[in-house]
Amino acid sequence: MWFDPFVKLILCSPLHGILSRNTMLLTFTGRRSGKEYTTPVNFFRVGEGNKETLLTTSRRERTWWRNLRDSAEVHLLIGGKDFQASARAIEDPEEVVKGLSEILEAAPGIAKYFDVRLDQNGKPAPQDLKQAAEPLVIVRSLISEE
Repeated sequence: MWFDPFVKLILCSPLHGILSRNTMLLTFTGRRSGKEYTTPVNFFRVGEGNKETLLTTSRRERTWWRNLRDSAEVHLLIGGKDFQASARAIEDPEEVVKGLSEILEAAPGIAKYFDVRLDQNGKPAPQDLKQAAEPLVIVRSLISEE
């Protein structure tokens, strides 16, 4: 995207706080090229005991996430701090629905951006959730608390 270099610059600078709350830099190695790539992505935190999971969505037509199909070690820059993580792209429609549901549970305010209605208990409408998940993949990054 045209604004990626600008976002990268901000996230690597002392001004990272402007974006760091929900945007990180994800660095991975290309499966075929062996080159290192860095892309800014939005993320959502989902806690799992002493490990923390970060979920990211991407549209299926984008290509960067394909490097994470078989799981890969990645480098994350979050809030000016470096982390190593294992990341895996999830394409299975049922798993994408589950991941999107986890995201909306963690951040219900973004449901409107996915055109997902929430019921009075804050749970997403199943049909909306399924429809919103169709064009997406989920990238699940697992980092350890150190």
